[in-house]
Amino acid sequence: MSKENKKDIKKEKEQLLKEKQELESLIQNTIKETEIDTKKANALLKNSGITFDYSVVDKNSEQKAKSLISALVNTFVTVKLENDSGINYLTTKSDIDMMTLKSLLIQMETSDWAISKLLKEIDNGSLHPRMFEVLASLQRSKMDIVKHITQYLVIMENFYKNYNDELILLANENNSDFNNAKKLIDEPTNDKYNFDENGGFISRGSKGVIEMIDDMEDE
Repeated sequence: MSKENKKDIKKEKEQLLKEKQELESLIQNTIKETEIDTKKANALLKNSGITFDYSVVDKNSEQKAKSLISALVNTFVTVKLENDSGINYLTTKSDIDMMTLKSLLIQMETSDWAISKLLKEIDNGSLHPRMFEVLASLQRSKMDIVKHITQYLVIMENFYKNYNDELILLANENNSDFNNAKKLIDEPTNDKYNFDENGGFISRGSKGVIEMIDDMEDE
């Protein structure tokens, strides 16, 4: 792979990291807003006897996040990792991505729950203006969360593709170094022996060294 391709991969990675950081900042703001809106909804629903089972939502969101991130890694990281450092990096990276995605999925499930319960309360005749205010805010937050999930998955897809390109580049470079070294050892020469301008012996392979030693012993 050429130096230009290597620069392109590095440049793309830097751009992806920048986009990821910007998106994660937006995600954190959206999560905070959704949590505030959900607390407001819970306060309005406090006397309705409706409860929210967070443990179930947490478990379901974790399973979905793991499934999505695993699918991305298995699809786009096609180079087999041979060393522990590479495996540990990919495992840690995917775990972090999973936690971010899990947080988004939890907020989406939470906002879905709150929206459905508020609508039910409104249908049952609770027409306090505060209900409509919180409902509208939650609906906006949910739309932002769905958009963030889509953007995050696209960035992660491109990131894992880029990481795979880096692995391919590294493998090609290592293979090229190996082949060059092998060629230096095994390549036959036209002359039986080679000498530099100062009369020093040059051998491109172990065979030449052995032959020269044999000839010296024969003499």
